[in-house]
Parts: sequence; C-alpha cells; structure tokens
Amino acid sequence: MTIIFLSNGINMTIYYVQSQVVNHVAGIVDNFLIDDYLLADEKITQDFLKLDITKSEQNYLALKKKPS
Repeated sequence: MTIIFLSNGINMTIYYVQSQVVNHVAGIVDNFLIDDYLLADEKITQDFLKLDITKSEQNYLALKKKPS
C-alpha cells in the first residue's frame, strides 16, 4: 500500500498533518496500527478548537500554570 500526501510546502513545525494522515489510513487498514497517543492528541486539539477563543485561552493558561 502506498500513501501519497500532497502538501503546499509550508513548514509544519507545530502541527504535523502528515502523521495524522498516515495514522488515519493505517487505522482504516488495521485497527492494531492506530497510534493511540496521536489519536488522543488529535481529539484534545479538536475539542480545544471547538471553544471560543477567550475560553480556549483561559483553559490553555490554566493548564500551563498547573504543575505536571
């Protein structure tokens, strides 16, 4: 199987789309190939972006201040 991903060449240093494309295609082919960490990261990002910007900023700053 070959996956061809065409990009506009923008440097994606913060959010890599290529790995998500490969992960989704691999998950379609075989459920054992799903990267759970990447999938969780995508779901967190998606939920974060659903909020309005002020609520998103408040949540981000609260998480940043919280010790890990």
